Amino acid sequence: MIPKKPILTSLLSLLIGCSAPYQQDTKNYLCHVQTTQVKKQIIPQNSPDTTKPKERIVEVYFPLGSDKLSSEESAKIIEFVYSIDNNASVSVEGYADYRGSAQLNYTLSKNRIQGVESILETNGTFNVRKAVFGERKAVKNTDDPWQLQLDRKVRLISPARPVKQGLDYLIAGTYLIDQSSSMNEGLEKGTKWSEVQDYHFPKESNIYTFTNRRRECNHNLSQEKPQGRTPLFLSLYELLKKTAWGTPVTILTDGEDNFGGKTAEEIILLANQKGIQISFMGLGLYNHINTFEKITTETSGKLYLTD
Repeated sequence: MIPKKPILTSLLSLLIGCSAPYQQDTKNYLCHVQTTQVKKQIIPQNSPDTTKPKERIVEVYFPLGSDKLSSEESAKIIEFVYSIDNNASVSVEGYADYRGSAQLNYTLSKNRIQGVESILETNGTFNVRKAVFGERKAVKNTDDPWQLQLDRKVRLISPARPVKQGLDYLIAGTYLIDQSSSMNEGLEKGTKWSEVQDYHFPKESNIYTFTNRRRECNHNLSQEKPQGRTPLFLSLYELLKKTAWGTPVTILTDGEDNFGGKTAEEIILLANQKGIQISFMGLGLYNHINTFEKITTETSGKLYLTD
């Protein structure tokens, strides 16, 4: 027989709950936030901008169906290596043209990245972040050999800014940002959360964060802190219900849905009923690509996964 709670304890719990500051509804883990607009520093015309490292970008191209580089393309990577500091961060993005199956192009892009990464490892020590695009950015239904060549590539960017690069690709009217505790873990120069806070979202966009932890919503992204677990699908479903018809939604998360309550099929059904494109940016979520691919494909959205 389970003993009953003492009446005094129950009353005390109730009073504490009633006297607490404003909290989110337990059925709604969303927090609508704004970003602080920081006035840009004015730099004299003849003075170098030393506030951040200069971005270096190079693209190398591959033959049809191949992950092997010519000596000329390999030399471009060596030149890139000597233009950046040792231990610098590097984004390595793999692409394919539209021909062939999506799975084949995904594998081909991944193998192309591995080949480029081996050249980097041979010539220095770098913090490499990989993003496999496959055919997602390719020009469709073209016979232009020049365009097809441009789509068969690996792109190297240093310094790596995975959150910025992903969100720049997934521009939307509404954003849903993972605020679970794992977002406080580090990237090269800070945390995933600090990169989100530094990002310049489109001026008229709506930004929401989500976590299962009951908290006071500060309404400003700079004041919010990561905490709790990842009610991804439940939060996304609640957001879709309040999002205007036809408004694209981008989700940034570093964790799988670990809270339950809604399914991918329910998300897709509601999104299509409201004409909403859903795009996902996943940090370290390659193992869950099938779920994200299903949602983005069936709602005509985009997908950006980086490790």
